[in-house]
Amino acid sequence: MPRNKFGDERPDEDEVRSTRLQVLVTESEAAAIDNWGAGNKLKSKAEMVRQLFKIGLEAADKADTLEEQKLHLLNLKRRAAREITGVNARLRTTQTEEERTQILRRGLELMGDILMELILATADISTTATRIVAPAISRRSNPEVETALYAAGWTTAQGLDEASEQDMRERLRALQTLADRQSDLGEDDK
Repeated sequence: MPRNKFGDERPDEDEVRSTRLQVLVTESEAAAIDNWGAGNKLKSKAEMVRQLFKIGLEAADKADTLEEQKLHLLNLKRRAAREITGVNARLRTTQTEEERTQILRRGLELMGDILMELILATADISTTATRIVAPAISRRSNPEVETALYAAGWTTAQGLDEASEQDMRERLRALQTLADRQSDLGEDDK
């Protein structure tokens, strides 16, 4: 996104900043905003607040989806527990080895299906969580990005040079764009 002479992001051409908001914050909130803005190389308080609003609104939009996915995962866990209990109960009342083998086979097939659903549900939660944090991560300062990448094993102890940092930021922005597109496609399916 293009920036003005103060380093603030410019709004889209069809959108004009015409609404003024007056916000009272505590001294500690103001200090936290200033520290966050300085760490993200933002020069004006207005841009700091706009960026924090944007990150917060994007996260709030995705919070309901994350909660739904969490409940789906919990239901899958409960379903797996019920199925295991059912298989155990049927095995206790089985008379023949053939029936026992058949119950175990069906139980394993069912557990395989539930495991696949658990894997997909976990992937959905990971994707949503990434979409929530990606906007904040893509704006982080070099030391934060460097530390996180080193901790994840993605860089060496020497860290990133300026070109590598720019490349990483571009990749994070590309991931955010991709996540937004996938989010839009997912909403169309509903």
